[in-house]
Amino acid sequence: MLIDEADEVNGLKIYGSSWVPFINGCWAFEEKHAGFLKDRFADIPEGLDVLLTHSPPRTEGSDVDMSLDTRSPHFGSKNLTEAIMRAKPQYVFCGHIHTGDHNPVTINHPNGGSTIVRNVSRLNEEYQICYEPFVLEL
Repeated sequence: MLIDEADEVNGLKIYGSSWVPFINGCWAFEEKHAGFLKDRFADIPEGLDVLLTHSPPRTEGSDVDMSLDTRSPHFGSKNLTEAIMRAKPQYVFCGHIHTGDHNPVTINHPNGGSTIVRNVSRLNEEYQICYEPFVLEL
């Protein structure tokens, strides 16, 4: 588990951040102060191959950050989206919203390049395994 830290595995530069925006105060790593999240996500370094996050980013036009089972509100973090735009990782893998859209989402960067975001949760809202594992082949 990477909590606001980096590692390198098989030549891949990976950074992990476990924080999520406030939902109801019942979950670990939940934070209701946007300034705190902004500060945590500001530590995400540039030059990453993979960014592992608990929270999905908020990406307009995507349902990666809302439960498709319960039709929840969008819970993605705009602060995380801003950090992704700055750091430009190749991939972001998240899973906090179990039944969020599992299709890849592309974030295009204004000065070129893009980041692929993917919800890789395996569980549904009842904590039963219902999604196949995601395998990234490079």
